[in-house]
Amino acid sequence: MLTCNVVRDLLPSYIDELVSKETAREIAEHLADCAACNAEYEQMTAPLVPIAIKDQKDIDYLKTIKQKNIRKVLRYSALSVFLVSLIFVFCVQLFYIGNPVKSEDLSYSVYKPNAYSLKIEMELKTNNPLLVKTKYKVIYSEESKSGTDVILDLRQVRRLPFDDVGNSFSWGSEIFDGEIPDNFRVIIKFADKDVVLVADDFKVGSSLDGTWERSGESQNELNADSPGYRVISQSLFFSGESLTITSMIDYRHEEIVSLSDEELKERFFEIDIIERGDDYVIARTTGKSTFSLTQDETRIVIEGVEHIAQFSRLSKNAISLDGVVFLRKN
Repeated sequence: MLTCNVVRDLLPSYIDELVSKETAREIAEHLADCAACNAEYEQMTAPLVPIAIKDQKDIDYLKTIKQKNIRKVLRYSALSVFLVSLIFVFCVQLFYIGNPVKSEDLSYSVYKPNAYSLKIEMELKTNNPLLVKTKYKVIYSEESKSGTDVILDLRQVRRLPFDDVGNSFSWGSEIFDGEIPDNFRVIIKFADKDVVLVADDFKVGSSLDGTWERSGESQNELNADSPGYRVISQSLFFSGESLTITSMIDYRHEEIVSLSDEELKERFFEIDIIERGDDYVIARTTGKSTFSLTQDETRIVIEGVEHIAQFSRLSKNAISLDGVVFLRKN
């Protein structure tokens, strides 16, 4: 005979018909005689009754909150992606593409260093890195020969840490026949305007106005033609077509040293005696003249006396006159 405990343990297998026929028969006989085990059997085999939902509104509210949270997360995710993209574009614009340069923020010089080249030197006053994009545009005209436009697009960017990009730029071009075509133009594009440079703007002597001082390497050199003549210092002052040459000279020539101050002033144009010794005279001479420039030489006329000097423009702030280098004084 099966006990109640054994029958109750076997009830799940009995219900699923997993026990043998003999065991099933014994369980059925036990259930017929035992009310307690039969009641448990009836409970286990009774049909399932769906649980009634008491408050459907609460469930709908929770679903609504869940959907709102999902939409909020999506909105914030989209906003984050937009902000990151905006910051990226801003940084690229600020540090790599740059912004157009205002004309007031740039200083530039235009000149011909020699007979066969052109040069433009630019420098940003803001000390930011200067980027220049150069474009060449060929202009065709039925009335005249085709010309060329050189377009310089200027932009300044923010300086990055440890950035070695400079705030200056030099543009140059070679001229094979030594003459600039009339239909040649250089266009400098600023944020507020365009500056158009034509052939007349590129001159050997352009941008010379101001004071130029003899370089240190040229100081105290003895004149090869006059062994008793030594230049201590010398400066040139250009203004339009006028040129003033001021020189501090150490005279060691016996003939000059033997002259009195009055005789020296009669012999030279404008001279001030600074110091005099037994075998030397130090004097400052000033010569005012007019000058005109051709391709690679200058015609200087001092008190009616013409002197042809070899001239070349070495850079924005350096010139050479008869082989002597002069630097622009800031």
